[in-house]
Amino acid sequence: MTEFPTGIQELQNLYRFALILSNDPVITEEALDQSVQEALRSAISDPNHAFITLILNLRKRILLKVKPHHTEDDIPLSTADLPPDAASVLSSRSQDELLSAMHHLVEPQRTAYVLWHLDIMDLHDLARLLGLTQDEVSLKLQNARQALLHAFTQQPSGTP
Repeated sequence: MTEFPTGIQELQNLYRFALILSNDPVITEEALDQSVQEALRSAISDPNHAFITLILNLRKRILLKVKPHHTEDDIPLSTADLPPDAASVLSSRSQDELLSAMHHLVEPQRTAYVLWHLDIMDLHDLARLLGLTQDEVSLKLQNARQALLHAFTQQPSGTP
C-alpha cells in the first residue's frame, strides 16, 4: 500500500501531479492545500486510506475547476507511423517537456501515467484509485506512452 507522503520529494511530486492536471498554479495550490488538510483529518480515523483519499480529492477538486480533456476510447494508437527510434524520444526529452506534454493526455490516462511516472503510485494502487483492473491500468499506461511518443514525433523538436 502507498504510504501517506511525509517527505519534501513526495509533496513536490503531488504538486507536479496536480499542476499537470490543472495547468494553473493557483488552482493547484488551493486544491492541494484543501486536499492535504482533509486527508490529514481522515488519517486520524482511517490511516490506511488517507493517501488514496488525498489523491482522489485532489483529482476531483482540480477536474471540477478545469475541463478535462475528452476521455479516451482505449483504442491503442498505431505504432506504424512512428519512426524506428521512437522509444528513445521520451528519454531524450527534458522533465519539463514531458510534464508539459502529459497535461494534454486524456483522462484517465493522464492521471494513471502521471502518478506512475512520478513514482507516486504503483500499478496495484492505481487500479484501486481508478476502479480498474491492473490490466486496464496497464493499457492506459501503454496508450499514454504511445500518445506521448506520437506528440513528440509529430512536431518539431523543442516544441512541447
